[in-house]
Amino acid sequence: MAIPASPASAVLNQSYTFQGGTPEPELLPAEPGTVEARWYRVGVVYAVAYVGLDPQAIACPGNSILTSAGFDFASNAELEGAECSSFPTLIESNDEQGLRICNDTVVYLSLIPSDLAGQLFSSIEVPVADIGGVGLTGSVAVTDPTTVPELDLGSIGC
Repeated sequence: MAIPASPASAVLNQSYTFQGGTPEPELLPAEPGTVEARWYRVGVVYAVAYVGLDPQAIACPGNSILTSAGFDFASNAELEGAECSSFPTLIESNDEQGLRICNDTVVYLSLIPSDLAGQLFSSIEVPVADIGGVGLTGSVAVTDPTTVPELDLGSIGC
């Protein structure tokens, strides 16, 4: 089954370096504007599907939420073949958190509680020597978490 649409979606079209500069396009994990982050509620956490991201990409998808208290629940996880050990927000993927591939779509069970409102950020990052790394990001505001659809991971082949 295809990944359903979500009203809480963002196109990842903002590129950056970890030092705040503009990255060389060939360093990016995907072309800006080609990946859409679709957010869902899965149990007690938010999940994000990176629609358009090649599951074979050598990258470290991540996410966080910005609330009135600041950024929180930031995490990254490694796609197979990626080396993200330099990321202070790196988590291990397992049954409760992190990455899984569902019908050729990268899906990430975040650390963000699904009852929080705020600006949800999704990113795809790659470590790069000398500048720390590069990435693509996008965000979507969620003022009422109940407007974010629930998703049954089994229904999408997880």
